[in-house]
Amino acid sequence: MDDEFLDVESWGVLVANGRTNGGRILIAPHASPTDGLLDVIIIKNGDLLDMVEIASKTLFSSLIECQQVVFRQGRKLQLQSTPGMRFTLDGEVFDEVPIEFEIVPGAIDMLVGSQFRDKYPV
Repeated sequence: MDDEFLDVESWGVLVANGRTNGGRILIAPHASPTDGLLDVIIIKNGDLLDMVEIASKTLFSSLIECQQVVFRQGRKLQLQSTPGMRFTLDGEVFDEVPIEFEIVPGAIDMLVGSQFRDKYPV
């Protein structure tokens, strides 16, 4: 990510530009579609107790507080894995590695209501 390299055995990687996922579950509490950053959450390999902690923190507090989670923010990310990893991007499946993500500020113009402006001041 940007100029940082991590070598991590993981259960999964989440790349977010918004705070919630899958029915308003808070995944990336610091994410903002207006800050020009990707929020990256890496869930490191663990055991059954780690899985229980991850599930409970995801539902009741904050996933990024788990010891099994590495949280970073950046503008550009390249992921590669051995063996290959399947990625889903808004429901589309990609299985080619490496895969790259990059923020392009101002790429999409949107009309938003006051609730959005209150939550994400520009």
